[in-house]
Amino acid sequence: MKKKLKWIGLCFIALLVIMVGFATIGLQEALNLTLQPVDLTKIVDGTYTGEYKSGRWSNTVQVVISDHKITAIEPIKIAS
Repeated sequence: MKKKLKWIGLCFIALLVIMVGFATIGLQEALNLTLQPVDLTKIVDGTYTGEYKSGRWSNTVQVVISDHKITAIEPIKIAS
């Protein structure tokens, strides 16, 4: 019985390690993402949609530009 519980525990730990590894694929790249500066004086006022994909991570946002300034950023789809 002790052996059986030991194997179940080891299998559970192995499964947990695999799940954590899968959950973090592409995460480091997303955390280290460098954004380039944008000259807002050249952007026409309006609502723009932006998307980011890396590994299993993807995000979509809407950015509102008004009077050559970012006035709102709304998440549309956040998937992990």
